[in-house]
Amino acid sequence: MEGNLEDLLKGEGNVTLSTQGGTEISEEHPVSVEFDLSESADTQIDGILIETNKENPIQKATVDITYIDAEGNEQTVTAPIENGVEHLLRTSDVQVSMDEDGNIQIHLGSQIAVKKVTLTIQGMQNNNNLAEISKVEFVNGMENRIPKPDMDIPTNLAVETGSEEFTLTWDACKNVTGYEVLIEHNGEQDTYTVKNNSLKVTSFNEKKLVNKEQYTAKVQSVNGTWKSGYSESVTAVPKADKKPDAPENVKAVGKYKSVEVSWKNMKNTEFYNLFYREKGQEEYTKIENITTNSYTISELKENVKYEIYLTGVNELGESDPSLTSTAQTTDLEPAVMPKYKQINTSEEGQVSSHIVSATRGRGEMKDSPLDLEGKTAWGTVDNNPASHFYMADWDDGGEYTDFNNKGFTFEFDQPYTMDTIGFQEVTAQGNFTRISLKYWDENGSEHVVDKNNLKIEARTDKNNKRYYFIRIAEPIQAKKISFGIGRDYSGLRVITVSEISFYNYDSLEDDIMGLYEDELHTVLKGSVTEQTIQDLRNRLQTKDEASGEYHPDKDRLEKELDNAEDILNNQLSEPILVHNTITTRDTDRGFSGLNAWQPLGITAAAGEEITLFVGHNTMGTGSNTNLQLVATQYHAESGSVSKVVTTLKTGRNDVTIPKIWSTDEESGGALYIQYTGNNANDRYSVRVNGGVEVPTLDLYGVTDAQERQQRAEQYVEALKGYVEKMEAVHKKVHENSGNESVEYEYSKENCILGATDILLDKMLFSLPAQQVLSGCEGNAQKLLDSMDAMEGMMNLFYQHKGLNQTAPDEKDRFPQRHLNIRYQRMFAGAFMYAAGDHIGIGWNETAGMMTGVPVQSDNGKYVSGRYFGWGIAHEIGHNINQSAYAYAEVTNNYFAVLAQAKDTNDSVRFEYPKVYEKVTSGTTGKSEDVFTQLGMYWQLHLAYDSGYNFKTYDNYEEQLNNLFFARVDTYARNTAKAPAPQGIALTLSGDRDQDFMRLACAAARRIFSNF
Repeated sequence: MEGNLEDLLKGEGNVTLSTQGGTEISEEHPVSVEFDLSESADTQIDGILIETNKENPIQKATVDITYIDAEGNEQTVTAPIENGVEHLLRTSDVQVSMDEDGNIQIHLGSQIAVKKVTLTIQGMQNNNNLAEISKVEFVNGMENRIPKPDMDIPTNLAVETGSEEFTLTWDACKNVTGYEVLIEHNGEQDTYTVKNNSLKVTSFNEKKLVNKEQYTAKVQSVNGTWKSGYSESVTAVPKADKKPDAPENVKAVGKYKSVEVSWKNMKNTEFYNLFYREKGQEEYTKIENITTNSYTISELKENVKYEIYLTGVNELGESDPSLTSTAQTTDLEPAVMPKYKQINTSEEGQVSSHIVSATRGRGEMKDSPLDLEGKTAWGTVDNNPASHFYMADWDDGGEYTDFNNKGFTFEFDQPYTMDTIGFQEVTAQGNFTRISLKYWDENGSEHVVDKNNLKIEARTDKNNKRYYFIRIAEPIQAKKISFGIGRDYSGLRVITVSEISFYNYDSLEDDIMGLYEDELHTVLKGSVTEQTIQDLRNRLQTKDEASGEYHPDKDRLEKELDNAEDILNNQLSEPILVHNTITTRDTDRGFSGLNAWQPLGITAAAGEEITLFVGHNTMGTGSNTNLQLVATQYHAESGSVSKVVTTLKTGRNDVTIPKIWSTDEESGGALYIQYTGNNANDRYSVRVNGGVEVPTLDLYGVTDAQERQQRAEQYVEALKGYVEKMEAVHKKVHENSGNESVEYEYSKENCILGATDILLDKMLFSLPAQQVLSGCEGNAQKLLDSMDAMEGMMNLFYQHKGLNQTAPDEKDRFPQRHLNIRYQRMFAGAFMYAAGDHIGIGWNETAGMMTGVPVQSDNGKYVSGRYFGWGIAHEIGHNINQSAYAYAEVTNNYFAVLAQAKDTNDSVRFEYPKVYEKVTSGTTGKSEDVFTQLGMYWQLHLAYDSGYNFKTYDNYEEQLNNLFFARVDTYARNTAKAPAPQGIALTLSGDRDQDFMRLACAAARRIFSNF
């Protein structure tokens, strides 16, 4: 150093600095000068001025300021200085600026007692051999020493619009550090801070811009805390640059002489055209200019099936047609209930035979000439659907039992043995679920049937109209009977009953069910022979003499007889054992894109009747379980994937598979069990009679390598035989089934027989059987390698979320549900997508799920292998993104990079120069470029993680100590686990950006204000 510091402070000389060895000044060889103010520590200042030789200004430097804070504690703040870079010190009031001559102004924000100031110079603009400082001044009253800059209000603000975006430009202003842009839309505001005089806007308050909607924008220049005031505003109206995409998720529901149609509200669509015709006709009728996303087609024929599709229109043209949906109109005729073994037959409008008294407890009879006075109920047994019972309530004794004042009472001409009663509404609405019943025997003795021995079955006739069967567990012999019915209390307060039918008991069903020793129907009684089964089959194929009808459950009972024959021939498959560690009753970990479905290995058509047999280690037959049946639609659109059909009971459960969508393709798909309990002692087993058995692979919890290999080999061999016969099976059980839900020509992409499942610890694959076989090339080892790769990738992801099965708290252990990658129809612009409980992929991508290779690493450093592509990791990221700080298309891509990165610049998708430009730009807020913004998050991983990219940890504490985002997500789940310096606990405010900064500071155990 040449010169005198005291003279420098007096403004009477200058100081020249150079390195000791004569090398150039650089970050590796800086020069520094220190000003000790401890002797005058009581003197408070609020600013520092440093003047340099304007012929050779400072390029880069830092100023370390040590001071005494308000509590008397010594603190140090570092102010970075760099030509052309605006540093933002978020947690400090310090502002640093450098003018065009290289003079430095440091505003401390308030008056503080400074003890020491150290200026460290790391580079000069023109000559790095020496640095010259001509003046240093410590100032009290900085606002009087730094003149307000002569700033311009931006002018010539212009806008250029695109599709879902617009770009603003304006003339550059002098003496400014940046600009603030204010966007307004529908009474809301959003502000952007930029350094340069242009801004591309693609979102408003984190939502994509909407075409044809009006946004206003204005801009002001800023320099530190000074602002110029806003310019005049301009208006931007983004416009579509292509015709609309075809309407999606079209649903059609048949009503009386009408069809109600609804669909997804599509972007860039001004109106819709709807086309409909009778199925099989040539010409469509067109309805134009529909401006909402629903429409009711009226004045149609009764009981006719219609085909419907839509198009969307904007100023650039008309979209391609949507998928075609079908719906059948209805008439006002009631459901046709079975007459098989019916007791109370009659001519229309006449009192039923064998009934001598019919009364009601309350309500009223309508349009019933037989019920003109008193509390009679003849109109419910007169074979006239127009006469009916009506009551404005949801319960008529089914829930709140009162046989004296509620429900119906009928007396017969003699005792009858029965176990089934049928009834129907005038027009089906809602569901009946409550039932109570008592009866009088031939001696007049009363018997109340336990509600646990009663159930109501909703059924449909051939025209899909609903009626109900009341089932009594054991046959009763009744001279008189009284029963009450009720709905679930869901707001529907109306009960109507049009007709009630009583049926003579027929032992045929009980005789068939009595073939078995066990409730799962897997073991026959010792007395059962081929002849026993054939005799029962003969009875089943015999019509009732009086009605000329077959048994109403003929199809289902035939399957039971087929099942019995399979047992005799040793061809019955084993029941499914339910995993009680996969459950919907999982703890909240801050992400929710999972499900708890367990495949049954059965695909079933909509409208098909199946029977499920449920066993339990302690429960008796008929007990309520924690098992739900989930039906799915194969190759569905995103909005029509699944439906919980029913909660099962132990023993027998008869179920009709619902129709989930109205699209004119095969309806039906794979069936699943969903466990809703949390009892480690629950042991359930389930067997299905009905549907078509499809090969599945269950590797959940299987850790033995030999067993995994054996299961994979058995699965691939089963797939080979199954896929080879799929088309032939389709022709037999679909095209010739009589079930219109699957009576289509064979299509490999749409036939529901293709639905196969592979269950892993953290993933469920639900994919086409053909594509699984094609992707693994019929090689079990290749399939198993891909499954191991998926488990490895999910383990890596969960490591960075702070999840580990060895964690002491349940919230920090692996979820008890899994992700589910499903074969789905893609919506506009997607080749994969993430939904609330699944990830959808298209046909071409499904085979790729069988091509993963486990990654091998040397202590985390990549050696070999390949996880799955960017796309699938991107979608998984959506479903496991921590909700406290998730930014769609940004933070989910952290996992996409994690799956691919090999600790090299060319293995990531963002560009480091763009990340650097963002960091040094002096702008606030996220980058408009999602990959640049992703790089901002990735830097934290690089800066604070201790190992290479693929490094994982068996021990939870090691994992937490070595992975930055493991700490971030752990603290997001439970802020009490974060460090609390000086007793200040971490809290989350609900503001995503603030919360992430707090979480990041806690995870790094430092303040990021200097960065």
